[in-house]
Amino acid sequence: MKKLFSTIIVLGLLFCNVGFALTKSPIFKPNKNIDVKKLLNFNINKYTFDDYEKIIGKKFRKWDGKSGLSPFAVDYKNIDILFKNKKGVLSLQKTKNNKIVLILVIVEKTSCETLKSSIPAKFINKNNTIDFERDLLGLKTEIFKFSHDLPDDIRISADCLISYDTEEKKAISGLSFINVGSKEIFQKVISLKRIVCSFLTYERQDEFLPKYKEAPYNFDERQRSEGVTTLDKPIVNQFYINDTDSTLLKNSFWPYFTTTKYNKDIIIAEDKTPFKEGEPRVKKILYDKITVDRVTGAIERVVHRYTPTSEYTVSNTMKGTYYGSCEKQEMDERKF
Repeated sequence: MKKLFSTIIVLGLLFCNVGFALTKSPIFKPNKNIDVKKLLNFNINKYTFDDYEKIIGKKFRKWDGKSGLSPFAVDYKNIDILFKNKKGVLSLQKTKNNKIVLILVIVEKTSCETLKSSIPAKFINKNNTIDFERDLLGLKTEIFKFSHDLPDDIRISADCLISYDTEEKKAISGLSFINVGSKEIFQKVISLKRIVCSFLTYERQDEFLPKYKEAPYNFDERQRSEGVTTLDKPIVNQFYINDTDSTLLKNSFWPYFTTTKYNKDIIIAEDKTPFKEGEPRVKKILYDKITVDRVTGAIERVVHRYTPTSEYTVSNTMKGTYYGSCEKQEMDERKF
């Protein structure tokens, strides 16, 4: 009986120790493959930065007080972690308002498709996702972004950008993130909007050299160079409105130059490329400006084009504005 009683006590102590060990085990373990579902469902509002042992354990790298911090952070503790056996870092960060965020940085190059497939489908829909590829001179770039809002002011999001050499089909650079934090910290992702624009008319706005402003040239050259004319054939362009990054994208998904104004009513993007010293004076667009009126759908494009044969204009530069209108088109919409 005593022996049985002793055995029960030993087993009881053993289970107590196991239970204690389990409670001490961190939610996210270093150098182990992370459970993405657990990360995305992690309720940051239940913890503070002082709960770091419960979240990432005791073995971590703390902020050295010198290296860069996220704009919203005042401190962090990092652990090495794996994402599908790829090297990564899980960063627990303390924000300026004493909340916490978790950021998974996948350091080793990982395809955006791999990242996307790890996220439960219930979090992703066409309204909160950006997903496209773009090419430039043998370099293909994949871009994937998504965000999803949860109760209690929590936002989860992911970002992936990876570039490939199209000939060798080899990833040459890339970085991916999964974020869990408050809505005020992480950006809301809004899907791209495709617009199809038709330029129908053109107005020449050339600046003439002084001698061409006088007779006998004014009647001939100026008459032919002024006024709005209808184009023989509409010029049709396709653009994408990126409300997430406040940019206007070309059909190739590259930014249409520099966005200088962006709001819910109007988008302006422009580019200035004057000749550099010693650059050959060949035909070239020196100034290009697109204005999209999001309320009416109107579009204007101002172009200043250097043309060596345009001897009657100031600096051999022909100036004019194209006018047209745009229509929104669903991303998966096709005429046929």
